Amino acid sequence: MANRPPVTVLHLISRLPPGGVENQLRKVVRLYDRRRFRPIVCCLKEKGEVGEAIERDGTPVVVLNRMQGHPFDVRLVFLLRRLMKEHRVTIVRTHQFHANLYGRIAAIWAGVPILLPSFHNTYARRKRHRSLLNWLLARWTDRLITVSEAVKRDLVRYDHLPEGKIKVVHNGCDIDRFMKPSLKNDLRAAWKIPSDAPVIGTVGRLAKEKGQTILIQAVSLLRSDFPNLRILLVGEGPERETLEKEAARLGLGDRVLFTGLQREIPAFLALMDLFAFPSLNEGFPNALLEAMAAGKPVIASDIPENAEILSSEKIGLRVPPNDAKTLAEQIRFLLKSPDEARAMGKRAQEWVASRFTDTKMMEEIQGLYKSLLLEKKIWRDEDGEA
Repeated sequence: MANRPPVTVLHLISRLPPGGVENQLRKVVRLYDRRRFRPIVCCLKEKGEVGEAIERDGTPVVVLNRMQGHPFDVRLVFLLRRLMKEHRVTIVRTHQFHANLYGRIAAIWAGVPILLPSFHNTYARRKRHRSLLNWLLARWTDRLITVSEAVKRDLVRYDHLPEGKIKVVHNGCDIDRFMKPSLKNDLRAAWKIPSDAPVIGTVGRLAKEKGQTILIQAVSLLRSDFPNLRILLVGEGPERETLEKEAARLGLGDRVLFTGLQREIPAFLALMDLFAFPSLNEGFPNALLEAMAAGKPVIASDIPENAEILSSEKIGLRVPPNDAKTLAEQIRFLLKSPDEARAMGKRAQEWVASRFTDTKMMEEIQGLYKSLLLEKKIWRDEDGEA
């Protein structure tokens, strides 16, 4: 490898509370080849818990404390341009709408050589002004990175962006972390779950788009088949009170366990007999990927984002979204077919290990950087030629 100084990569995001996009960003900056790339993270608003973790991992985090009101924050563009100039940034990676907007404007003005906005979600509800801004700014953008083919299709369909300019990089999973032995028995005791009680679980923000209400309704249809059945809802969010009321209304108050926000997800996955994921909208479902990496049999809603991972019923079952009856039927089938459930979980684990690893993700990201650096003659090839 040629003796080059590392290239500075600036990641921009609005804020860094616990969440799928935020945790994935932390993983990416931690896994960079530091001989080649020097990451910096910038929060447009507050730092957040994940931002503090990124700092502990050894990556600088700059906090601008802007975007406190609704109007366009012109001052933020000036601050970002100055930051890019001071750190001699070569690659700007932006994440989600506001960072994509402010970051691209500032990077264009600052003359940053490589601009790579990232898109993490499909359009749950199209916003025409966002589509227009994405279309206008795309002409100054080197590539647009999406986490799934489903997100890419939305950008082509709604924002009218050229398909050839969009690069899909699936999120990766740390397989070893989810295969390690866990505190399964200790958690069962801590949550007062009987030893003979089957456990259905899901992981995610407690929000309408995650569909946890459908899971609660499905389990209410299984009481006569599985009197001790428990539901484990791992996560926190604005719909918690609504979900608690729904569980009480259906007579499941003592069977639905709300764990709140948890860090040791592998341990909670190990406690589950099967993983249900009734989400209504995703970008790329990290929680589903992690459950499969843990060797769990999975049932997910049949939306394009989930189907991109569950391409065969041999590795996981898909059910129509918002269909509690069909979800209940598939839960019943897997709980009554433990050998098939275990075999499905094993196949799912092998599938994730072959296609959705952290290593593969970083190879694709850093490979894209390298190709653009060579294309723009910022780097020379290994033989020292331009």
